[in-house]
Amino acid sequence: MRFQTKLLMAIGGLLFLSVATAGLAYWNVEQSRHLQERSRFAHQQLEEYLRLSSDTYALFKQLADALLIGDLDTPRGRASLKRQLQVDLGRIRASVLAEVEFVGTKEKAEKQIKLLRLNALDSQITEIVRAFSEIEFLGRQGKLEEARVKLANVLELSIDTRFQQAIRRAIIDETRAVSDTDERADRIQRQLVLATQVLVAIAIIFAAAFGGILLRQLRRPLSQLLAGTEALSKGNLSHRIATSGQDEFAQLGLSFNHMAEELDRKQNALERARSGLEDAVAKRTEELKKANEALAKVDKARREFFADISHELRTPLTVVRGEGQIALRGADKSSRDYKASLRRIVDQAKQMGYLVDDLLFLARGGTGEARLRSEPVSMKPLIETVCADASVIARNRGVSVKLDCSANGHVVLGDPAKLRQLFMILLDNAICYSKSNGEISVKMSADQDHVSVRVSDKGIGITKEDLNNVFERFNRGSNAVDHHIEGIGLGLPVAKTIVKAHRGEIDLESKVDHGTTVFVKLPVGDHLEIVT
Repeated sequence: MRFQTKLLMAIGGLLFLSVATAGLAYWNVEQSRHLQERSRFAHQQLEEYLRLSSDTYALFKQLADALLIGDLDTPRGRASLKRQLQVDLGRIRASVLAEVEFVGTKEKAEKQIKLLRLNALDSQITEIVRAFSEIEFLGRQGKLEEARVKLANVLELSIDTRFQQAIRRAIIDETRAVSDTDERADRIQRQLVLATQVLVAIAIIFAAAFGGILLRQLRRPLSQLLAGTEALSKGNLSHRIATSGQDEFAQLGLSFNHMAEELDRKQNALERARSGLEDAVAKRTEELKKANEALAKVDKARREFFADISHELRTPLTVVRGEGQIALRGADKSSRDYKASLRRIVDQAKQMGYLVDDLLFLARGGTGEARLRSEPVSMKPLIETVCADASVIARNRGVSVKLDCSANGHVVLGDPAKLRQLFMILLDNAICYSKSNGEISVKMSADQDHVSVRVSDKGIGITKEDLNNVFERFNRGSNAVDHHIEGIGLGLPVAKTIVKAHRGEIDLESKVDHGTTVFVKLPVGDHLEIVT
C-alpha cells in the first residue's frame, strides 16, 4: 500500500471522528434546546396550575365566607378572582397547545389528555361557582337549612374531594413532567459526555496507533536515505538502499540507487580516464626521459665520435701532409723517392676513403637507402680467405686464428665485398681485444636454410652495462677505453647493418675476462633488401 494512501486513510479517519464529534455536539445542542423548551413548558404549566389552585381556593374561600359569615368582600373582588381563573385557565391551555405544536404528533395524545383534564377542571370550577350562586339564592329566599346542606355537599364533595383530587393530580403530573424532563436532560447530558469521551479516546487511540504506524514506516526509509546520503557524501558510491514494496519510499530508494549507480559509473569513468591520463603522462614522461637519455647518449657519442673521427682523420692527413712536405722540401729527389711518398699518400687516402665509406654506409642504412650488389657468394672460400688475411695481422700481435669449416658448397646471395668486410670486422675486433698468445676460433656450419658463423675469442670481454649498447653507433665499451684500445665505435654497427641488409641475424655473448662470441646467421640463396 502506498504511503500516500495510508496518509489519506489516517486523515480520513481523523476527519470522520471530527465529523462524528461535531455531529454529536450538534445533536447535543438540539437535544438540549428541545429538552430546555420542554422543561420550560413543564415549569410554566406547573406554575400556572399552582396559580390556578391558589386562585381557585381563594375564590372558593370568598364564596364560602360570604355564605357562612356574611358578605365580607365586595362582589367586585369575587368577579376579579373569576376573571383571574379564566386567565389562568387560558394560560394553561395556551401553554399546552404550544407544547403540542412543538412536539408534533409524537406526544399529541398525551397533550390531548392534558387538554381534557384542563377542560374537566374548568367544568368543575364552573359547576362549583354555579353551586355557590344557587346556595346564595336559597339564602336570600330564607331557605337557610337547605342552603347549609347544599353548601356542605359542595365543600365536602365538589371542592375537598373531586376538585382537590383533580387539581392535585394535575400538579403531580406537571411536577413529574418537570422531573422527567430534567432527568432526561441530565441523562442525555451524561450520555453526551460519555459519547464525547469515547470519541475523544477513539480519536486519541486512532491517532496514536496510525501515527505510530506512519512514524515507524517513515523512520526506516528516512534513516536509510539519510545513511545513503552520508555514505555518498563520504565518497562511498557503492552504497545502495534496500527497497521493498511499491510505495513512494521504494520509488525514492530506486531513484536514489539509480543516482548512486550513475555517480559510481561516472566516477569510475573519471577514475579510468584519470588513470589512463596518468598512465599516458607517465608513459610519455618515460618516453621523453628515454628520449632525453638517448639524446644525451647520442650527443655524448657525437662528441666522442667527432673527437675520434678527428683523431682518425688527423693521422692520415698528417701523414699525407708530412709526405708532401718531405717531397717538396730540400733538393730534388729521385723518382723512386717521389713514388714512395705518393704510395704512402695513396695508402692514407684509401684509409680515409674506407672510413668515409663506413660512415656513408651507416648513414644510408639508417635511412633505408643502403643498397648492396647482389650475386651468389660461396661462403667457405670467403671465410677461408678472411681467416688467412686475419692470421697475418693476428700473428704480429701473438694471436692465432683457428678455422673449423665443416660446411661446403653453401651459397649466399649477397655482396661479397660487404660480406668480407663483415667477417673482417669481427676478426679484427677479436684480434684487438684478445690477450697475448690468445686464440680466436672461427666455426662455420650450415643447414638447409641458413649458414651460421661463430667467431670466439678469450679476450678482455664486455661488461654487462655495455653489452646492450655494443651495436650502437660511436659506442665504445669501458673495457676498450680502459685498455687503451683504439677505435671509433663503428665496427659492430657496420657489421649489424651488413647482416640486416642480407636479412640475417647477429648476436653477441660476452663475459669480462672470459672473452666474447659473435653469432652470425645468413639465409641461403636469399635476396638483399633495403635496410630499414
